[in-house]
Amino acid sequence: MSANRPGAARPRVQSATIGYDKPVISERLSVAIPEESCTVIVGPNACGKSTLLRGLSRLLKPSAGQIVLDGDDINLLKTKEVARRVGLLPQSAMASDGVTVADLVARGRYTHQGLIRQRTGDDERAVLRAMRQTAAADLSGRLGDELSGGQRGTHLIPMKDGAVVAEGTPHEVVTAELVEEVFGLRCLVTRDPVAGSPRVVPLGRERTRHRIADNTDAESAIHV
Repeated sequence: MSANRPGAARPRVQSATIGYDKPVISERLSVAIPEESCTVIVGPNACGKSTLLRGLSRLLKPSAGQIVLDGDDINLLKTKEVARRVGLLPQSAMASDGVTVADLVARGRYTHQGLIRQRTGDDERAVLRAMRQTAAADLSGRLGDELSGGQRGTHLIPMKDGAVVAEGTPHEVVTAELVEEVFGLRCLVTRDPVAGSPRVVPLGRERTRHRIADNTDAESAIHV
């Protein structure tokens, strides 16, 4: 998602209640997506991650509160205007055989093109800029079905029971206490000696504790 106005904020949720008719998934939810960052929403199944994304992309309208895009209530914007500002690619989406990552990103330019749908220099520059901003430029020539579903991010938003538990960088957010609170997993959080990122090592088995002690086996670790 991108901001089209100088100094405009990126998407944010203001005390929003979001759900599917009767079931309310998130109540009085507030969260802001930081500018120029890759944000990752994490949490156990059915905690509200997909509901939040559907609200941010205007697929779900909150029954209370507001979802704001570039300073405007997203639900008051015209559909074409939202399509020009917001792109949503679900992890489960299937790309046609032979479609490269760059081609897939370029589909987000459709609403900026005329009836002939011809890609221009502006389109190419926008695609390259977007891929550089998300550290995906090296993947431009790769086929979409060759990629894994996971993505590395610099901003984490853990959720539980429809609520945001914390926000911040992996180093700020990923603690043993938070992992146990959100995922119910007892663990030890250490610093990866190569990547420098937090490493989550599950606890509970005696041999796992021995491996952590001598630091000789990292296969049981989860890198963030």
